Amino acid sequence: MFPSLVTGKRLDKKAMQKPWAKIRELAGLPDNLNLYTLRHNFASQLIAKGADLLTVSKLMAHTNIQTTIKHYGHLVQNKAKEYLDFL
Repeated sequence: MFPSLVTGKRLDKKAMQKPWAKIRELAGLPDNLNLYTLRHNFASQLIAKGADLLTVSKLMAHTNIQTTIKHYGHLVQNKAKEYLDFL
């Protein structure tokens, strides 16, 4: 989710715990609000606005689109009837 400024690779999952705790404190956010919640919301909002799963997968930096489909596929509206009506 966050790239290292040194290696360019993804930071360890625990690397953002202290900075995130400070941000929550300063902003008056609940202690149980975690970065994963914000990440999940980001993907869900993209799909709600019509983004396709491939785009969401790339923005989420998932290495396999199956991960995106597994977690967010249920949010995609079935547009089959809409496409058939277009014909």
